[in-house]
Amino acid sequence: MKKIIFFLLIAILTIPLFACDNKNNFSSNLQLVEAITYSPLENIAIDIPTEYKEEMGNYGILTYKKNNASIIVTSEPTKKTDDDVAAYGHYALKQYSDTFDKLSDIEEIYFEVNGLQCKVNQFKYIIYGEAGEMDDIERYCYVGYIVKDGTAYIISCVSTVPTFEYNKIGFEQAVKSFRFID
Repeated sequence: MKKIIFFLLIAILTIPLFACDNKNNFSSNLQLVEAITYSPLENIAIDIPTEYKEEMGNYGILTYKKNNASIIVTSEPTKKTDDDVAAYGHYALKQYSDTFDKLSDIEEIYFEVNGLQCKVNQFKYIIYGEAGEMDDIERYCYVGYIVKDGTAYIISCVSTVPTFEYNKIGFEQAVKSFRFID
C-alpha cells in the first residue's frame, strides 16, 4: 500500500512538472478566470480554468494541464474514520516530506468550501538530479484537502516556480469551486 501511495504521490506531483514561489497567504480578493465545470470523480464537480485541457494521465487519473501547470483531483480513504481535514493535511504533508529531497516555503491555510472545511498545503519541493545526468526538479504546489465521511478529496495544483503567482489565481478558484453533486 505504501508503495502505491508513494508512486501516486510521485505521479501526481512530478508528472505535471510544475510548482511556485509565493509566500503570501490565500488571496482574500480572489480574481476570477473563465472556467469550465468538470466532474473528475463520480460524485464531485470542480471549475477548471478554460486554458487547461483535460487529459488522461498515468494510473487512469484525469489531469487538467496547460503549458506549465496542472490540476489533478483524486480521493482516498482517510487513515482513521474520524480523521478531519487538519489531521489528513498533516499526514499528507509528512508523505510529501518523505517523498521529496527538500520541502520549503510551507504554508498551511484553512477556509470553508461549500460548507466543508478545507485545508491547503502550499509548498515548494525539490528533487535533486544526478550530477551531470539530470537537472534538479523544483516545483511549487498548492494542494487542497476536503474530508467527508472517511474520504479525503485532494486537489493537487502544481506549477513551475516562476509562474506560480500567475497560476495561483486559477488554483485558488478551482479549490474553492469544489462541490458534491447529487
